[in-house]
Amino acid sequence: RVQSEKGDWVLRRPPMLHVLATANDMKREYTVQTALRDTDVPVPCTVAFCDDESVIGAPFYVMEMLDGIVFNTADDVKHLDEAQSLAATYDLMDALAKLHSVDPAAVGLGDYGKPGNYLARQIDRWSRQYRASETERIEAMDQLVVVRSVSLTGGEEYPELGADVAIWVYGTP
Repeated sequence: RVQSEKGDWVLRRPPMLHVLATANDMKREYTVQTALRDTDVPVPCTVAFCDDESVIGAPFYVMEMLDGIVFNTADDVKHLDEAQSLAATYDLMDALAKLHSVDPAAVGLGDYGKPGNYLARQIDRWSRQYRASETERIEAMDQLVVVRSVSLTGGEEYPELGADVAIWVYGTP
């Protein structure tokens, strides 16, 4: 959190510890978030991006501070009653629906990402990230990776923006 006479801001940077190669891409987050600013997708307004690592040791960007609750883990939602849990779930579904209604070309992201086979590429990326960060062998994960890889038929045309949703759903804005 950065405070100034103009208000409170969030400085977003990659984690200080081990970061996987394709995770926490600050330029990507900033670009997508900025492109979504004038849509119905609920994103904070971005202020500035800096890729000069000599400033704070990593690329970073600044965005407006919003009030709200971030749910990072299952423990974070244990206190919610059924109505609160349902409301949070509907809010997430609404945000995802708004995101998927955006035409990437209309917001300047038409050539951003790779077209086609999105799901297969995501499963491959997540599998590689899991393998790169696993600390112990989990048989169920081995089976999941194999089953998901085999069951993909390809051909779907999902926008590449979907990968960035995970940053906000599972990350810390």
